[in-house]
Amino acid sequence: CGDECNDCSSAGSGDVTGEGAVNVLDVVAIVSVILGGTFADECSEASGDVTGDGVVNVLDVVAIVTSILGGRIDIDDATSASLIKGGNSLTLEANGYIGGLQMTLRHGEAFSIEITDEAMVADYRTDENQTKLVIVAPESNKLFTYIGDFEIMDMIVANSESQIDVNVINIP
Repeated sequence: CGDECNDCSSAGSGDVTGEGAVNVLDVVAIVSVILGGTFADECSEASGDVTGDGVVNVLDVVAIVTSILGGRIDIDDATSASLIKGGNSLTLEANGYIGGLQMTLRHGEAFSIEITDEAMVADYRTDENQTKLVIVAPESNKLFTYIGDFEIMDMIVANSESQIDVNVINIP
């Protein structure tokens, strides 16, 4: 984002709303951008890159949530997980805490999705034959139910600190 980011005192802080505090409003703002929105300005974008990797994604959201919660996760972080696709639902089985996930699905026009409401934030956006979704701090294994078929184009699944490996299991 060029020289403008050098002048941004909140760069990397997570305070994308510019209100001087990092809270759930910043989480919601970043999720909105991941799903296709835009940052208010380049300073907001620089503020959202909490991990400092040059992109704003669910890893930054998870870092913000962890800081909001004071780093206190009552269960151990997951080190591995499996996505199980079958029976018109997608579930996530993990061996510990999942901070969030981001996914891009490709599907036909007859596809529909109902995303979980058991999470800190869960939202999606469909453009033509592609759906992008973000689920932050899921509280149940069931991520969404669907009608139709889809292919997972890309995904990021994170514990409270980093991305973890995920196996995808298709059950006919």
